[in-house]
Amino acid sequence: MAPTQGGHASGKPAASPPISECIDRLGKGFIKRDSHELREVMNHCAAKLITEEQHAYFLMALIAYILSKIAQKPRYRDPKVFRNIEVSLANSLAHAKLNNMTALNRSLDGLLAAITELEKVDRRFVTNVVEKGRTKIAALLYAQGISLNRALVLTGARKQEVLNYSGKTMMADRFGRTLPASERLKNARRILK
Repeated sequence: MAPTQGGHASGKPAASPPISECIDRLGKGFIKRDSHELREVMNHCAAKLITEEQHAYFLMALIAYILSKIAQKPRYRDPKVFRNIEVSLANSLAHAKLNNMTALNRSLDGLLAAITELEKVDRRFVTNVVEKGRTKIAALLYAQGISLNRALVLTGARKQEVLNYSGKTMMADRFGRTLPASERLKNARRILK
């Protein structure tokens, strides 16, 4: 069968570029151990989850969050586990490029399992970071206008944790960026004059 316009020989539509781009950015950020880039990927995937509601976006956002935390902790740099994570990311990217969503979700679930192998080093840290990731993503979705119940369904987070987290943070500032402490202090002084 000849490839269809914008699709593959199987007749499936072409892979959504953002999915493969997210995984590619996730892999590159992880290889560089760039926690800032991984957080950016998390935010991007969470934003895509709002519009697309594909489970793969949630998994990528959660994985990006967890990897950003792991990248900050030198004691979790187990070469064997990191190699498994890199292989899983490469497999996930291949599935995304082929638009095989079933295999992609399975691969991302496997990637999450590979990450939780780090529980052998510190069970408390990995379990907490997974739950915090779920909570953070749910709160982000909620702050962006998704109903609380829908955010809970999409992420598996606990309602009270999301409400507590949302109440303690300023989820989205008006300018879409965070300000350094020095700039906040300067603004406060200007306002109080």
